[in-house]
Amino acid sequence: MGVFGNAKSHFIGGGEVIPETISPARREFIGDGPWDQAAEKLFDNDDFYPLLALARIDAKTQTIQAQFIMHESKSSFRIATDDPTVLSDIMEVDEKNGNETIQRGLTELAQYRHVFDLLYNLLQFPRFFKQREDDFRVERHPTKFRLKSSALSVQRIRAGLECYCPNYCDVLTLTQADDTPVTSTLERVDLLFETSGFWKTLPLDKIGADKHGNQVHGKTWVEQKLSWREADSPYQATAKQAAVVQVAKVDDVGFIYVMRSPIHEKNIFKIGYTKRNPEDRANDLSGTSGQPDVLVVMQSWKVFEPLRVEQEIHAALAKERINTRREFLRRDLRCCERPLNALLLK
Repeated sequence: MGVFGNAKSHFIGGGEVIPETISPARREFIGDGPWDQAAEKLFDNDDFYPLLALARIDAKTQTIQAQFIMHESKSSFRIATDDPTVLSDIMEVDEKNGNETIQRGLTELAQYRHVFDLLYNLLQFPRFFKQREDDFRVERHPTKFRLKSSALSVQRIRAGLECYCPNYCDVLTLTQADDTPVTSTLERVDLLFETSGFWKTLPLDKIGADKHGNQVHGKTWVEQKLSWREADSPYQATAKQAAVVQVAKVDDVGFIYVMRSPIHEKNIFKIGYTKRNPEDRANDLSGTSGQPDVLVVMQSWKVFEPLRVEQEIHAALAKERINTRREFLRRDLRCCERPLNALLLK
């Protein structure tokens, strides 16, 4: 089921409820009335009303068996569906106009095909996440309780809520892949750089970047650079040499890691890659990859093009994988050192 907002200008009420036009088996659900057919508000927004989309999906065969679109009014729903049992009820109580009513509902249902496509594709998300779990990271987003804590409206909400008001929420974010080759000009200079900075808060709908260039919502890292001249001799202080170097993905730097969980059997390890600190990645996976216990980093290497290196490692150790869609291998770690080192030195 998905709850969407539809513009009030598109709302059409269900009209008068006539019990005789409803299947006897379902009349007990309609209540006694009267029924207010005005559009319901979407939360506190007067410009939209709630549109509910329901799809009954057979997860085994990956097929949609029935679809419902429900327009919510103050006290009822106007429904369009292709559910065979409902269509049969319509023909049972209204043989004369039943076909026309059914066709009108199916035409309306077709207008919301994009909504059902979204629901169907969301069903694939757990499988997609398992395949790409190392590309996800956890972002900590500040909420309005944190960003606007001094606002009177927020203070009133806090006072009216008996439950805990979170200042932050954790969100799984998929890192975008960049397959564009980079040509960089490397120049030998006699300046040393030290980089520091600070976090700057952005509006909730804006995207910034952290120290490593990863996208972050609601804030961005501002760098400050200090530079000075340093050399062992007067010649070194003035000598410069420039070169143009063709480098594949010169900014694509990350880590290959080997992790294991203390609760697993001996010689079961997870080999993967990350663009961040491997310890941070281990903390994320401990909470999001279905592990009942923490994952511990046994060893890590900093490499260029970590995704390519990870893929070559898994190809070399394909026979050791416990599950083709997971990154766990069963093998003595000492026996992995030779293929790992050979691939990491390429």
